[in-house]
Amino acid sequence: MRKFKGIIYLPMSVIVLSLSWQCAENTIDNDLNHVGLNLDTLTVYTVNGSSYQTPPEIGTLKYLYYGSDSTYNIDYNLFTIKDRATNGQYWSTFLDTNIQVDSMALLLTSNDSSQSINYISNIGFSFEFSFDEYADNYTTLDTSLSEWTQLGSPTIEVVNDTSNFYEQTNYKLDISQLTTTLTDTTDSNLVRSFKMITSSSVDSIYRTYSRNYSNGILGPRIVVHYTLTTTTDDTTTIDTLESTFISDSDLSVLAGNQDDESVSYSEWLVGSGSGYKSVMVFDYDSLDLPQNSLIRSANLYFYASNSVTGGYNINAYAINIDTTIVGQWFPEDPFTGNASFISSASYVNDMFKFSMKNFLQNITLGNVSNYGIILKSNDSNDPFITVEIDSDNHVNDTRLEILYETP
Repeated sequence: MRKFKGIIYLPMSVIVLSLSWQCAENTIDNDLNHVGLNLDTLTVYTVNGSSYQTPPEIGTLKYLYYGSDSTYNIDYNLFTIKDRATNGQYWSTFLDTNIQVDSMALLLTSNDSSQSINYISNIGFSFEFSFDEYADNYTTLDTSLSEWTQLGSPTIEVVNDTSNFYEQTNYKLDISQLTTTLTDTTDSNLVRSFKMITSSSVDSIYRTYSRNYSNGILGPRIVVHYTLTTTTDDTTTIDTLESTFISDSDLSVLAGNQDDESVSYSEWLVGSGSGYKSVMVFDYDSLDLPQNSLIRSANLYFYASNSVTGGYNINAYAINIDTTIVGQWFPEDPFTGNASFISSASYVNDMFKFSMKNFLQNITLGNVSNYGIILKSNDSNDPFITVEIDSDNHVNDTRLEILYETP
């Protein structure tokens, strides 16, 4: 655990003619029946931090990942298909004797033009296997406990737009042999789960869209082409129709680094694929702002010691329980359900800047206690990037800056 000590007051007296301020929950009662207000800055350098690690949390991302590299290995992907199609049809629709199923295909889509080789070795189907994309991971899942029907390897279709420019790559697998099983209405517990297995020869990580991208229409899906024959009086009409059943849950099962489970982390790390989060506690409870002061702004600054792409986002959550986490491995996040979102910060100009104003105001009002904050990767980030927070840079110190006004 690293500690930075020091409190600096920087007086900057100014005249403020008017002030309008509002807290997210309650406002601090202050006497503003005067004209002159002093504007001061309190800088807190007493920031304690440590990292902890859980299994990777990548069940809610915009992409499904497969393959491996020198650091990560995605064992397989799981996804289930909805009972209702995007056009309102149900699987039971195809039991109608007037309907003839012409084709049924499983599709996955990628926007990576380099995926010209099929690295998906097999896709399996189970009518009984279920999982929780928000909670399950490689430590909780055992797909060997279910019977999987092996469907084979999909084909690759490269799609170009009308100007013959690359648009997307589709992985397509004929699953017409599952028509009877998928339309079964006698099994009230029927699930439609699929398992996508990657070839062992893959030495890079690739991705396809998940259900969280573009309303799921480009994620794992089953497209059914069928013919509907209707007869009215002496007229017979034959319509060729299509129904698309999208995924209602999907998950990339990324294996964790077993060697890290007993490591005490001296650095502050954040990354969803690596399972790293960081806890920070700043010395605010013991600091009394002058009486009748108003917090104008409060920002937490920290810098990354490794290369981070622009737009990387980290979320900050207020811890709601009194506990101590120091460099430990947890099979489940101990703060799940015990932390509340505060703010998010993007990587801009080599740093992250979090607004802490409402959090500090609520501490001052006694609405919450200062048990510290958790820093977690945003779901929009590349899961294979881990941010190392620079805790040794004395030029760009991790710090909390509070701008406040006093009479």
